[in-house]
Amino acid sequence: MSFFDENVKVISRRHQRFQDEVVEQFSPSGELEILDTPAGNPTARLDGVYLYSRYNPKREAERTIQKGFDGKGGCFVIFGFGLGYHPQCILEQIPDCQVIIVEPDIPLFLESLKSRDLKELLISDRVHLVLSNSPESVLNLVKRFPELPVKIFRLRGVLERNRDYFSSLDTTLETFLKQRQVNDNTLKRFGKLWIRNLMANVPTLARSPGISSLKGIAEGLPALLLAAGPSLDRTLPCLRDLRDRFLIIAVDTSLRASLRAGVEPDFVLVIDPQYWNTRHLDGTKLQKTILISESSTHPRTFRIVKGKTFFCQSIFPLGTYLEKHTNITGKLGAGGSVATSAWDFARFLGCSRVFAAGLDLGFPELKTHFHGAWFEELSHIKSTRLSPAESDSFHALRDAGPFPVANNSGGQTFTDNRLIIYKWWFENQINRNPAEEYYNVSPEGIKIEGMTLRELDELLTFPYVRDRINKLMDRAFTIPDPDNYPYILSALKNLKEQLEALSHAARKGIHHTEFLRKLLTTGKPIGHVLEHLDSIDRQILQSVSKDIAAFLLQPLIREIMESAEGSDPLAILDTSDRIYRELLDVCEYHLLHIKVPFDYSDI
Repeated sequence: MSFFDENVKVISRRHQRFQDEVVEQFSPSGELEILDTPAGNPTARLDGVYLYSRYNPKREAERTIQKGFDGKGGCFVIFGFGLGYHPQCILEQIPDCQVIIVEPDIPLFLESLKSRDLKELLISDRVHLVLSNSPESVLNLVKRFPELPVKIFRLRGVLERNRDYFSSLDTTLETFLKQRQVNDNTLKRFGKLWIRNLMANVPTLARSPGISSLKGIAEGLPALLLAAGPSLDRTLPCLRDLRDRFLIIAVDTSLRASLRAGVEPDFVLVIDPQYWNTRHLDGTKLQKTILISESSTHPRTFRIVKGKTFFCQSIFPLGTYLEKHTNITGKLGAGGSVATSAWDFARFLGCSRVFAAGLDLGFPELKTHFHGAWFEELSHIKSTRLSPAESDSFHALRDAGPFPVANNSGGQTFTDNRLIIYKWWFENQINRNPAEEYYNVSPEGIKIEGMTLRELDELLTFPYVRDRINKLMDRAFTIPDPDNYPYILSALKNLKEQLEALSHAARKGIHHTEFLRKLLTTGKPIGHVLEHLDSIDRQILQSVSKDIAAFLLQPLIREIMESAEGSDPLAILDTSDRIYRELLDVCEYHLLHIKVPFDYSDI
């Protein structure tokens, strides 16, 4: 058999449709020049450019991987296949890795299969081949390995042939990695607060319906989202007239602005776990507004807003576990901002068109929020003659590291890295739903591709639909509240037992690692201790509550994966000890806040 036939045979073992969907549908391009080298390994030239060394391409690839990645594990995303030298070297040099090879040019890939024996590479279950798929398909593969750091290698000689595709893939992965970093930092900062809030919210969770009962309820109606950017000031004077023409959805930070303008929004979204965020709700008395929230929101929110509440599904394992014992279903996009969730909620309701006011994702006229925002009021409260309120705004902008980007009117507006992540999130969601209509009414807001600028005057010409909106709101208010106390409490009792067992296993793990360390330093046999540790690890991995406990360990696990330093026994032991201790701390924290009364009516 030729190299081509052998390589195709190997791929077909793992991908049964490869023969039918690829080999029989495409032909090798004939554009890849395969050339002999003195070292005996073939090199390649494409469009007159060598992809590898003319003398020893394999050795060149080995040095590149050694120099660029230091032998540390990860999820490697390879842009362009070439002759497969670099992914081959990654597999040989780095045992704890996954390799995703992305090659959008199928004829070029088929041509490369003629060049050499690639069976060992293509048969590996650590190799994932992506041919001519969307960037989102690559991202979905990356997400299958959440504990691994993502590392990208670009085969320069092939990038120009598919510049737009690889540029889009770069943006997709960059957005994901920045969001993951934000998530890790947020988890370190708020992880325990989320757990504490969630346990305090159990009574509210038990008696509240899920947003799934609202799905599609506003089909055909336009929605106006009120975010809290500076441009909201332009919309507020028109808000009473707009209320007759749009379903009004506010975020917590814009709620009081809406009320000051004489409009009680139809829905308000509050999903922040922090106490200080609840201050945006101070002094509000809502009679017709429905609260949309999440189980880890600060419990003070539900003491202030006493009307109808609907919950969206939690993104946290503990919330997910408890919600399995309620009727709470319905997911909202978690882009890291309440505005992203509010925008997705408008789509969830079935709104035909979604217009955003105050969604600036930047600092128009170097302002951070609309006039009269609670942050601004707090600055005035704290201000002194030597530290006026303007100082807070100046420091907020300076510390954000602002930079200019294109805005909706063709000019530029300053933004920062955090807000740019939200822009990418919106663009990614819009790309997935290109047939839907999205608009922004902020000329100085940063440009979000797929979200067209509309003038306020145009919105004021929309037809009157308030009577229809009021009817659907009345219907939403009549959706019955459930009584899920007994089910949630039964789940909590079971969880408590599981966490106590997991805590006991972590203590045993700490004890045995300390004993193992003593044996290693004295040179005594360690086999029996390793057997005990293996048994403990199996017990932990089989625990029903391991995912709930591991939630707070994610940053630690990723940190350990990124800083792995070979196979030194004492270093490995230190890592194991650290994981057991962190696991014990997490279990004890959960147990501290789980309250299981004998009579659920006593809550």
